[in-house]
Amino acid sequence: MEQRPPESFDDWQQWIEEEYLRTSGPVLLFADDESFERRLGSGGIYAAAALAAAVRSRIDLRASRAFDPLKPAADAWRRSSQACPPPVLPVLLLSVYAATRMHTNEKFTAHNYYDRLAEAVVLGDTDHDPAAIRTTLSEGFPQVADWWRLLHGWIENGAGSRGKSTIRSHPRLTRIGYPLSQAIVREADKAALTQFFERSLTVHDAVPDVDRLVLLLQLWAGRRTELGAAFRHALGSRLSTDEDAASLARMLGEIVAELAAAWDGIVRTNDGRQRLRLRVVLDFDRWERSWRVFGPTGPTVLTAVVGDESVELTKDDESGYYFGTELPSGDDLLLRNGWSVLAGAARLVHRGADFLLFRADRHLGAWSSVESLIPFEAHALAVARRLAPVVHDALRDAGVEFALAPEASAAELVPGYELFLYVTVLDVGIWEDAMRRADLADVEELSIELAGRPRLVNGLRAPALLGPRAYIEGAAPDLLIPAGIEPRAVEVSLNGVRQVFQQSSVGRELSRIPMGSGPYRLVVENTELDFEILSLDELAHALGDGRFAQANDFSSLQPDALCRTGARAPEARRGRDRYCWLMEDDSVREFAEPDEPALLDALGLRGAGVFTPQVPPGAIWLASSRRGRWFCDPIEEALSGFDTEFDVPALWTRRARSEMAGAFWARQLGESR
Repeated sequence: MEQRPPESFDDWQQWIEEEYLRTSGPVLLFADDESFERRLGSGGIYAAAALAAAVRSRIDLRASRAFDPLKPAADAWRRSSQACPPPVLPVLLLSVYAATRMHTNEKFTAHNYYDRLAEAVVLGDTDHDPAAIRTTLSEGFPQVADWWRLLHGWIENGAGSRGKSTIRSHPRLTRIGYPLSQAIVREADKAALTQFFERSLTVHDAVPDVDRLVLLLQLWAGRRTELGAAFRHALGSRLSTDEDAASLARMLGEIVAELAAAWDGIVRTNDGRQRLRLRVVLDFDRWERSWRVFGPTGPTVLTAVVGDESVELTKDDESGYYFGTELPSGDDLLLRNGWSVLAGAARLVHRGADFLLFRADRHLGAWSSVESLIPFEAHALAVARRLAPVVHDALRDAGVEFALAPEASAAELVPGYELFLYVTVLDVGIWEDAMRRADLADVEELSIELAGRPRLVNGLRAPALLGPRAYIEGAAPDLLIPAGIEPRAVEVSLNGVRQVFQQSSVGRELSRIPMGSGPYRLVVENTELDFEILSLDELAHALGDGRFAQANDFSSLQPDALCRTGARAPEARRGRDRYCWLMEDDSVREFAEPDEPALLDALGLRGAGVFTPQVPPGAIWLASSRRGRWFCDPIEEALSGFDTEFDVPALWTRRARSEMAGAFWARQLGESR
């Protein structure tokens, strides 16, 4: 849709007020040709020249100070009730437009800025030479800097009713610092930042301090190609020895902090729509692929049109997934190339890539695509075939064990990719070093989940009505500790039991700590995280059916409890024909699948399809069979999350110390070989 740009100075004043200042959030006066086109459609290509003409109509390019003709109007505004913004908005917006035209390889100096300002002022005008008017613009610019301070004060004096000012000064560039502060973050950058906030922040929690926020932003932004040149230039100056550049990075951090504080929890696309994820779902039992829409903050009902087919979807509030009409599986090329679907005010997006990362999802009973790795959690990694050898060597270098799906099987499930299974990061420092050596550090799917502050991850949450941080016993959460550049001592306290870790960027696996039902307080770097573990009896009681278990006494926790390790059973798939433990003494113990707790239906925990058996002493493998095919999971200190197909009897024969082990296996299971 095309709109004609404003023509007169007063028209521009009104348009800028309506477009930029009528918000309850952070105010950013970013202006470049692309932003004009976004706001005005195809008419935006004429906007910069129209703005320059409007400004020229109110200033005097022949005077020693070009902006003096506007001073009486600004002074009269100072004496007024100031119900409207200062009457100089077109000048301020043009000064930002000039700042956006500075080249990123230039130093941000006054000399370079006034060259760009002169070029902006004479856009569409053949009567003036930019070089000839540069001096009058620079001599008059102290007045413009004063007007920037006026606008900042007017916004802040509105006590939030006029939004929040992002206008910032610069310690040395005391005049041009104001427009520079508005030229760093584009509208497209603001949309991209909502993805950063989703990855690193929690809505309504306090925003990390500026230094930590900029560190997290730098870790995240290194893997983004959609950020603007000015944004990346300012961010890359964080550790610069140049004082001006470092100040620019801090200015960016302060602006991003304002945007983070005002974030509403919604991830947005460049066109302002809500961005919901199209997740790839892999069912390894059925060896099938499907798509599932994920969006905890999305609307309750979605209607999407995929090709000629209308798809109706309803959100499950517990899981954040949408269920209903199955999305078409689509062309295999969509995995690599990506695709998006409009659904009312939302856009469903799958960002195609050479890497696809998956993690087991209890809500789906399958593995869904995710954006980054979580320490201690098992993952599946699909890698474009041309890059698979590099990843194979990098995983070996990181000391990470994995199973590689047969090529034919991978081609059936994820065509064009190799499929690495059971990829679990246990030491973040070693992992990140290995990825850097393999030149894979900027691959988002191989990066560690960002944490702006300590937070809980993983675990199986109880229904929200039982509390915001209630987990089911046996499925406790893990702790993700914020990143840091240098290794540091981090003190962690669980219900008063303290432990100090030396680390830089790492998670801590709480789920290994024996935790019965009851309340817990986790204190990390002065951040308190309260959560509760609920037994099935307590959950049943909360729903009016069952006994209320007494809270355990946790005084027996030992000082080393936080780093305790030991055998942990992998999750076992329900519906298998047989289950058995393979013991260290070469014996085999068969056991039965437990009944599905009837309470889970009442809790709305749908489609898990797994159970965690209790590990007997001496067990080293969990074996299960389905339709004559045997699967095996090791039981070890590292987590296991994906079972691998083996010829279990033959494996056990090779492993056994006795040549009679094969016959012993057959006798134990009542099978013949």
